Amino acid sequence: MGANINGIDQLLMKISQLGGSADRVLDKAIMKAGKLVEGDAKDLCTVDTGRLKNSIHTKLGGSMDKYSYKDNDGNEFVGGLSNLGQNHTAIVGTNVEYAPYVECGTGKKGEASPSPPKYPGASYREDWVGQEAQPFLWPALNQNKDNIQELIVDNLKKEIRRLSK
Repeated sequence: MGANINGIDQLLMKISQLGGSADRVLDKAIMKAGKLVEGDAKDLCTVDTGRLKNSIHTKLGGSMDKYSYKDNDGNEFVGGLSNLGQNHTAIVGTNVEYAPYVECGTGKKGEASPSPPKYPGASYREDWVGQEAQPFLWPALNQNKDNIQELIVDNLKKEIRRLSK
């Protein structure tokens, strides 16, 4: 989801005029917004072994960050998120191979699930009952749409106040 925030260009210009790094401040605010979504996604995630929940991570678009996480039994995994996105983008997701099936469901039950939008390229087999969607990423993003914009603007204004002193 891309966000167009009214007035953001003026806030970033003001930060630059005051001698601050607009890019750094914006990335910091975007990561805070991503962490907000990440936290809610973890709260909403169904848990069996804990691997999926613990693998949910946030990174800045364009970065190649790797991270490690454990399941509830202490098994350690190393992961990374696809290098999707661009500068000034937070990517919240997981590298666990079965995550799309949990998020979007499988078979007839998955296809009948109302939310989230269907996984791109997914084909729901009609000869298989499957499982209902148990979305965690999509609702975490949707329930924070307003919070994301407010958080980013508030952080930019806070930096302007700091630089103006």
